[in-house]
Amino acid sequence: MNNKIEEIQHKISYLMGITSLGFELNSFEDYFAIFLKPKNDISYKIVFSLFPVNDRVFFSQLNYSVISLNVNSLMSFLDKGFNLLEDTLIDRKGFHNSQKIREDINILVLHNTEIIENNILVVGDIFKKYYSNYSLPFFSEFQSLQDINDKILEKEKWQDWSNYIFGKTYFKAMIILKLAGNEKGYQEFTAMYISRIEEGIKNGRDDLQQYLDDVIRLHHYLESGAYKNLLKRVR
Repeated sequence: MNNKIEEIQHKISYLMGITSLGFELNSFEDYFAIFLKPKNDISYKIVFSLFPVNDRVFFSQLNYSVISLNVNSLMSFLDKGFNLLEDTLIDRKGFHNSQKIREDINILVLHNTEIIENNILVVGDIFKKYYSNYSLPFFSEFQSLQDINDKILEKEKWQDWSNYIFGKTYFKAMIILKLAGNEKGYQEFTAMYISRIEEGIKNGRDDLQQYLDDVIRLHHYLESGAYKNLLKRVR
């Protein structure tokens, strides 16, 4: 079944035309097909997945995002097992539309070894329209870490950054600010953020102590310039 699903994934990616746009299959694991396209100091990422349920294959996910291997590599300073393919920047609108597509899409059916080609064509066409309508405009808007700095970190309130920057938002924001050369923004945010956490601890939030330690540890690491040695190895 796994081989059959991988075969379907390849057919859908072909129908979407994403390989002709410069995307390459990075990995296929646990029914997730991950495609990447390098762009400056970031990469565009598309993920779609199909899962077997009894004798049927269900469409589960179609997501797109921007990832930065540099940001994720520096995150490994705090977490040695950090996923280098974790999303850096996400598009909430696209995510919600993806959920709608999942509700509307036809089920792909496998009868033993026979793949229903018409269903694959339908799904491929739906994916292609979704990619054209949502993914491409998003990718066009963000073409570097500098764009993330300029259009998100400089324009949005820091409390809203988590709407755009996935996962450990404020650690990643510190790294992006530093890598983008936004020293003023970096120093202002870091000083404010550390102060807020310290205030929380003074008010009884002892559970924040480890978090504060990690923020300070990352801050010292970035300030020392030692991170540049790690970035050389990434390249």
